Amino acid sequence: MEPQEIYVLCHARSKLLANSFLEYFLPNRRAAAADYPVPELSGCPRLIITSAEELLEWLESEVNQTYSPYWNNLHENDPQMAMLFFTQDGGMIAGLVIHPDETLWLKQVATHVGGRFGYVSFEEPPPDKMNIFVEYCKTTITTKLLDGQLVPGMVF
Repeated sequence: MEPQEIYVLCHARSKLLANSFLEYFLPNRRAAAADYPVPELSGCPRLIITSAEELLEWLESEVNQTYSPYWNNLHENDPQMAMLFFTQDGGMIAGLVIHPDETLWLKQVATHVGGRFGYVSFEEPPPDKMNIFVEYCKTTITTKLLDGQLVPGMVF
């Protein structure tokens, strides 16, 4: 079965919560990038951050800055990858690449990050605004978390 992605809107945007999420779900990890240009994916960055830890610290203070760092699992088990998406309106979305059971993973991530909204996706990053993320949760047909309640979705 193909990997799925779990996204949950975190209760806060903080380095402490980001590191707690990463340690819990992907303790044996390696950052997917060697450095982090700002703005992200810029051909002419105004700043280059040299470690994921520094990036998390910077993103905590730069609340309107978007960024999407990824980490790979050093082992062959799930989750395969962890992701954090920093939204342009001060939010943070935690993500995992997993093989089913998506319901179990969605509940675990939501519990860990204090999330009330989330969903299962297939190779599509989440929106970069919190209100659009919540609206997407309401309309998606995949398994989702709506205001803390798990809603089963279509099976693909």
